[in-house]
Amino acid sequence: MRNDALIEAPIIILGAPRSGTSVFGETLSEHPDVFYANERRFLWRYGNDRKSDMLRASDARPAVVEYIRDEFARLVGEAGRRRLVEKQPANSLRPGFVDVVFPDARYIHIRRDPVESVLSIARKWKDAKGLRPGRTHNPQRGSRLAERWGELGWRRLAYYGPDVLRRSAPASMDRLLGPSLWGPRIPGLAEMVRELDIVEVAAVQWRMCVESAARFGATVPDRYMEVDVRDLSSETIRRILDFARLSQDPAVFDYLARKYDRDRISRRMDETPEPDRRRAQELTEATRIWLDSRNGHRSS
Repeated sequence: MRNDALIEAPIIILGAPRSGTSVFGETLSEHPDVFYANERRFLWRYGNDRKSDMLRASDARPAVVEYIRDEFARLVGEAGRRRLVEKQPANSLRPGFVDVVFPDARYIHIRRDPVESVLSIARKWKDAKGLRPGRTHNPQRGSRLAERWGELGWRRLAYYGPDVLRRSAPASMDRLLGPSLWGPRIPGLAEMVRELDIVEVAAVQWRMCVESAARFGATVPDRYMEVDVRDLSSETIRRILDFARLSQDPAVFDYLARKYDRDRISRRMDETPEPDRRRAQELTEATRIWLDSRNGHRSS
């Protein structure tokens, strides 16, 4: 029988890819009460394999909700922890769906400078498509592949097997297998990749993630908090832990002091061609203005 206490008031980290969600999730993972579920992509898509990542509340059918809650409770219990912290950028596209699964969840939306986010997403796309010079096979991909197979199960291989293989293969296999898609699967992503340049694709992914998360946050203001990754500090972490109803454990602050490097967040931008920077700014400016102009959202 599932222990619902293990998935009571989970902390859901929202944010576009390459926005600092990983460093933030890793920081919270140091808390002794926390089990950190890092990008359980296929678990969230159970029962909706044919659809994009933009799931609706109506897609959270009773059997789907039961399965997802059972699996997360099992993971938390097996780890011997008491609170679930979950990070999956694609959940920014489907917060209404997530909220049906976890109606008492508390949401922390991590934001980063829009231009930096989009250009960082574009870099990951170029890695996935083999367009960046010097890309080599990552030895960790083998273990990642095994983890993905285990998460999928045999019945779902028909939907995701080819994509997992493409993501796990070295760049030399791209011509044979075809380049993989990367990041949240927004509707029409494959067609966009064929018709748009990489910066444009990255900007669409960023915009859809942050706009969806922010609009949802306005509907649950008491359970939603926004944090700029550049503002992560001991004081910010204190407020976040209070918001998440976690104790002020020293291990969290120690990890932040040892691992978080504000300069590293922006360091690679110096390597980006100026035309890409200008294009990223053009594509994100309207959303940035809207995000900055809102009133009433809870932030750090």
